[in-house]
Amino acid sequence: MNIKRTDNPDTCLDLTGSEAIALARLLAEVADGYGAAIDVQEAARTGWELLVRRATAKMGAGVDRTNYADLLERLSSRATERTDAEDALDNLQVDAAKKSPDSPYVPSLPRKSEVQSMNIGYGGQLAWSFAFGRPRIVVDDTLIVNHIRKNTRRLVLWLSIHRDGGTMDDIREDLLPHLPKAQALVHIRSAIGMGRDLFRTATGHKDRKFITFTKATSDYRLDSEDFSVDLWTFQDFLIRAEKSDDINRRRDYLEAAVGLYRGELASGNDAAWILPAREWCRRQTRDAYTQLADIWEPSNTAYATENLKQARDLDPTDEEITRRLMRLHAQRERPDLVGAAMTKLKESLDDLEVTPSSTTIEAHRIALGGGNSD
Repeated sequence: MNIKRTDNPDTCLDLTGSEAIALARLLAEVADGYGAAIDVQEAARTGWELLVRRATAKMGAGVDRTNYADLLERLSSRATERTDAEDALDNLQVDAAKKSPDSPYVPSLPRKSEVQSMNIGYGGQLAWSFAFGRPRIVVDDTLIVNHIRKNTRRLVLWLSIHRDGGTMDDIREDLLPHLPKAQALVHIRSAIGMGRDLFRTATGHKDRKFITFTKATSDYRLDSEDFSVDLWTFQDFLIRAEKSDDINRRRDYLEAAVGLYRGELASGNDAAWILPAREWCRRQTRDAYTQLADIWEPSNTAYATENLKQARDLDPTDEEITRRLMRLHAQRERPDLVGAAMTKLKESLDDLEVTPSSTTIEAHRIALGGGNSD
């Protein structure tokens, strides 16, 4: 740990990545619960003292130069203290080949208390887990994922995707399949404990579980009263849309659902256990866009077309979507867009070494006003 003593109150620490993370964890204790949510990259950029002041100011506390020096001393002396278990957690590698990506993903239905209004999933929870796009964990509008050890991040993602949770063995089979069972269970218990400690510290709610355990089923799950998960909200909106008899409400639910799809599920994570859920989300989003096109088409072909384009982007080899697009382009007298849609489909199918079906070729011909399909 390299601590610089300078006259500049905003430049005090020279941080490496691992040291910054260690400091962030320790600051969580020293700053009475807020430090776990500090951006360590900002610490390296702006100076640790300034960051300590910002953190404590949010709690109504303050750090003067006297107790700041004491704080630095405490951080310096303890920042490199790590247990063998913590080192092992950072070095674990998931064996992605253990699970088959062809296994079907069946999403859990929301509990009745979780679906009460259009404001599904945002009922005063303390933490947010974002599974779409690159996984993120946010507390009090602050991204804290960079301060969570790798196995705890994986655990939160697993519990976010498995809404009803699972047993230790369920978690172990996906996250640590290559380790002996007893050793894997130790790591999982450690990840659960670290996660609870982090969220309690970051939120200031020492009495909350965040990760609950149901004795009757031996299941661990994220507490829906503490966590809001975008995937759960996505599922809830789709269920509401399916059950709604009001076309306007159905449209609102579908638009809310697709609005949550900010990229493929758990982008950048290619573990085999994620793939079925990722594919389910992609298909559900594609279908939601096609349903929105159905709703908009009678009154606004432009909106219908845009929704079909979004659906096509999610499934560029789906010929039915392209046929519908060509028909809408023809209605708007845009033969150039008809041709572009067909070209895009052919390019996508070329990657699979197949050609458009005769039905699609005929639809293309009709959309062009009976001309050649070539």
